[in-house]
Amino acid sequence: MSAGPPAGWYADPYGQAQQRYWDGAAWTGHTSDVPPATQTAPPAPDPGRSAPAGPAGSLGARVKSNRVLIAFIGIFAVVVIGGALAVTATEPEGAESECPPGRVCGTPPDARPPLVNRTVFESADLGFRFEYDEELWQVLEDDGRSVTLKLGGPDIDATLVVGAVPATDGDPKAVLDGQIEGLSDTVLSLEPDDSPAHAVPGASVGYRDGVGGAFSGVSDTPQGPGQPVGLVIMSAADEEVTAYASLITSEQEEDLRKAIGGAVDSLLNTFRFPTDVEASS
Repeated sequence: MSAGPPAGWYADPYGQAQQRYWDGAAWTGHTSDVPPATQTAPPAPDPGRSAPAGPAGSLGARVKSNRVLIAFIGIFAVVVIGGALAVTATEPEGAESECPPGRVCGTPPDARPPLVNRTVFESADLGFRFEYDEELWQVLEDDGRSVTLKLGGPDIDATLVVGAVPATDGDPKAVLDGQIEGLSDTVLSLEPDDSPAHAVPGASVGYRDGVGGAFSGVSDTPQGPGQPVGLVIMSAADEEVTAYASLITSEQEEDLRKAIGGAVDSLLNTFRFPTDVEASS
């Protein structure tokens, strides 16, 4: 992969401000209203003009939320599209099919996306595996059977737990019910979310069909009921483990909720059950 331009302030490609800061690998949420200097070398970053970061999970205190949303969607699009272009670039030019029209030739293509430019997580105890992009996700906790990841920067409140239990401990419906019961300790008034905008049309983990849905509630804090939260919980199984994924977010902007859902789908599409890992080794 060729090196990108050096870190610094550049003309904002999103048109939200005069300048936006490039960290050497991706556009950040830091912007400046000062017009770009007319010079060949990029101007030095000015920390005094960086957008202040609000506290995690605080919607009322978020500063320039639209710019954060645009920056996050932009980074997510660059990661996904860049991975697709990298795969396309590996295909030989001018290759033609040797299969005559009307004939079935060769083996079915692997519909699973290749694991490109990401960090591999593998369960130490149960052997499932998935990949995540470190520009989008931060690992908060790993206990060998599950891992907790936080999405985005401090201005985005979204946490994903991906884990599994031995298949003998419960089928997807039982594990799903267990996740809901466990979350009821920290989320008050937890109930199904019937909003069409939050519907989960095909619950799955990896490429295995499962059970799941969208839920809503109110966060429980020491001071009492907190802010509304949305959840998506799914579970699926192979012969060895029953896997689950639980997303919780307090974000209410629909565009941001969609971007969060897209980031979660991208990660879960790389999930491999132990039997998948064994078959590919």
